Amino acid sequence: MTTEEKLKHFNTVILESTQSQCDMELEEYKAGLNKYFEEHKEEAIKQKKLEESIEADRIRRKASREYTTEQLHIRRNINLKQEEIKEKLLSEIKELLKEFFETEDYKRLLIKQINEAKKVARGEAIAIYIDARDEKLKPELERATGEELIADGRSFLGGIKAEIPNKNILIDNSFESKLESWMENYLMEP
Repeated sequence: MTTEEKLKHFNTVILESTQSQCDMELEEYKAGLNKYFEEHKEEAIKQKKLEESIEADRIRRKASREYTTEQLHIRRNINLKQEEIKEKLLSEIKELLKEFFETEDYKRLLIKQINEAKKVARGEAIAIYIDARDEKLKPELERATGEELIADGRSFLGGIKAEIPNKNILIDNSFESKLESWMENYLMEP
């Protein structure tokens, strides 16, 4: 083999070897790039999902805040309306009571309440109080029941109150207490 042939052969072997090595490095580089691309793609997908999750949470929190705010606003309006209705109802009840106080049924009720209080006392000392507004009925009620009555200086919306000191008993048949009890049981429920 001549030098030129040797040089040509050497050149061919070197070129093939270099080409082979370049091809192999290129394939490794492509594989590295593909791997890097896949990792980058996965990371981008994860990042996007994280951003979507964060945004969804933010939207849920905002919606929850708006819902709570609206719910409070509605409750406030309902409470205001309930208070308005309660006031109107109480006003109407008081007007009806004023009308009832002028009837014979009211006098009969007072006499019945006084007699029931006397039965509870069973002969013990008893103090029976009538509402200040019923003071004009005092003589008539005393005649009907045979009991001395005390006109209380304050109004308790009609009815009677009685005290039996020896038995530590307080009887409260006032319309005020009945109205408070009714309001507590029926009007004050949420």
